[in-house]
Amino acid sequence: MAFLDDLGKKITDVSQATLQKTKDMTETMRYTSMISDEEKNIRSYYTKLGEMFFTEVKDNPEGEYVSVVDQIKSAMAHIDECRSKIDEIKAAGKCANCGAPIAPDDTFCAVCGTKIERKTEAVNVCPNCGKPLGPDAAFCIYCGTKIETAEPSKETETAEPEDVQAEAVAEADSLTDEGAE
Repeated sequence: MAFLDDLGKKITDVSQATLQKTKDMTETMRYTSMISDEEKNIRSYYTKLGEMFFTEVKDNPEGEYVSVVDQIKSAMAHIDECRSKIDEIKAAGKCANCGAPIAPDDTFCAVCGTKIERKTEAVNVCPNCGKPLGPDAAFCIYCGTKIETAEPSKETETAEPEDVQAEAVAEADSLTDEGAE
C-alpha cells in the first residue's frame, strides 16, 4: 500500500507543478502581450512626434535633420507622381467633356457625343518582312530592304468636340421640331 500512496503523492506533485507552470506561462504571455501593446503605442507616439517635428522644421531643417527631411520630401514627391499616374490611367477611360466612362474602341462618347481623341503612335513596318522599323530607318535591320520614304500626307481634319456636340444638339433639335409638327 505504501507503494500506491507514494505513487499517488508523486502524481499529485507532478500535476501541481504542471499546473503552476501553466499559470506562470499564462501570466508571462499576458505580460508579454501588455509589453507588445505598449511598444506599439510608443511607436505610434514616435510617429506622431516625428510628424509634428517634420511639420515644424520641413522648411528650414538644420544639422543631421537635413538629409532625413530631404528623404521625406523626395518620398512625398514620388507619391505625388504615382498618384498623378493613377489619375491619368483612370482618366484614360473617361470622356474629357462629361466624364462618362468610355470603352477603348469608342469613337464618340455615348452620353454627350464628343469625339474621343486617341493618342496613337504610327508604327512603320518593313514591306518585305513585316518587322518594325525605327522612326528614321532607311533600311530594314532584319532583312536589309531599302525603305522608301513617302511624303507625309495631310491628315483629314477632325471636328472639334464643340462642333460635334453642336451638330448633335442641332440634329436632336431638328428631330424634336419634326415630332412637334
